[in-house]
Amino acid sequence: PPQISKRIDPGHSPHRQNSGLRPPPHQEDSDQRTGDVENVPDLARLSQSSGDEPMDALAQLIAQHRAQNPDETVKFIPGKNTFLPNSELELPEMPDDLSVMTPDTCFQGRQSVATMATRQKSQGTALLAISETASGGSGSQQRSMASHQIREPAAHDMESHLASSAPHLGTLREMVDQCTQAGADDGAIDVVTQALIHDNATSMSVDLALFCLTTLWVLAGKSNENKRKIIFEDSTFDAIIEAMQLYREQSAEIQTRACAVLWSLSMDPNDRKHVAQGGGCEAILNAMLVHMEKDALQVMAFGALKVVSFDNIAKSTLRSRGALSIVADIMKKHTHDPTIQSEGCVILGNLAVDEVNQFVVPVSENEVQAIVMAILAHPDSLEVHEAACFTLVSLASSAANVELIRRNSMSRVSLELAFQRHPDNAGIDIPNLLKRLKVDSPA
Repeated sequence: PPQISKRIDPGHSPHRQNSGLRPPPHQEDSDQRTGDVENVPDLARLSQSSGDEPMDALAQLIAQHRAQNPDETVKFIPGKNTFLPNSELELPEMPDDLSVMTPDTCFQGRQSVATMATRQKSQGTALLAISETASGGSGSQQRSMASHQIREPAAHDMESHLASSAPHLGTLREMVDQCTQAGADDGAIDVVTQALIHDNATSMSVDLALFCLTTLWVLAGKSNENKRKIIFEDSTFDAIIEAMQLYREQSAEIQTRACAVLWSLSMDPNDRKHVAQGGGCEAILNAMLVHMEKDALQVMAFGALKVVSFDNIAKSTLRSRGALSIVADIMKKHTHDPTIQSEGCVILGNLAVDEVNQFVVPVSENEVQAIVMAILAHPDSLEVHEAACFTLVSLASSAANVELIRRNSMSRVSLELAFQRHPDNAGIDIPNLLKRLKVDSPA
């Protein structure tokens, strides 16, 4: 990959075409773009089902599935539960007489239909993000999908790594062990912080930086108190970002460990904006660009970006640094890795949707192609298909994005494949997507 000599400055907003963020354009022919999908079954048959309405074959699949698996009737009782599509209105203790169906009698003085619609719009119900927790919770209007759930970066083997790494760091390791064994994690954080700050300014030892970053990763995963101490006290966070800058080209392993620390520090939604404002987003993007071929680094970096991309401040920062294009480029370089594909689709979907302003960002053909390729490259992966289909539905809230999806030669094939393999999971988004793809005006 090209060597990036200019890092991303937090206060700088480069143009996408001329930015140091973007590697040289990929010269890919059509064989390369579709090479990962040659083994997908029935693609030839599916791709031949075109006509005046390009989604007819998929619509027939959906109708057949619904006929064989009729949906259970969902009751909608005003004031008691959330309205869901295709639900059946139920008005308890009211006569079956259309003459009494007025806003006042229907909602019995609670709110008018107009008032409820206004309130719902202000709460952002039109473009809700997927829940990042294992369950959306009772009464929640958010869906929960495995692909969108977040978890701590696994550090289960890092304790043994610390015990055996860099024998010449015995004194530092002993001081850290004494603190952790005494239950003084804050003392251990102070020790490695001072060591890292000193190393950044003087010797720049890869072994010492790796030890310090690995220790901070393990400690951050132990408690929220440790996370907040690392973010807010004693310049620990600044030392992490500085180490990523100093070793940007020298060590992919340091970048990987640092991304793991930033991922862990972002687990609490209240802390994500501080990670973004402290330069975390730029540091992760720089690491991704300099070491584009490193699978392990990209998996850790995508995990960190996925978590911070649920925060509105981080979204704005990432969008301004060209993250949509960077993520799509790396997805297309690592099509074999289902984790990168699933996480990448979630990141693209999160960055494209502005829930606060109820706005969907227009993307490029590059992002659409990356999502479509993810589905085709992993025909049996539920997480990839769920994340990809939901992201396409989100993107299709923009008329410009609808046109890009319609023009993509493999979008129809990928949607048919996703519906065939996972009709009850990824497939539930496809009918909504079809409606949007057939409408010329914005949704």
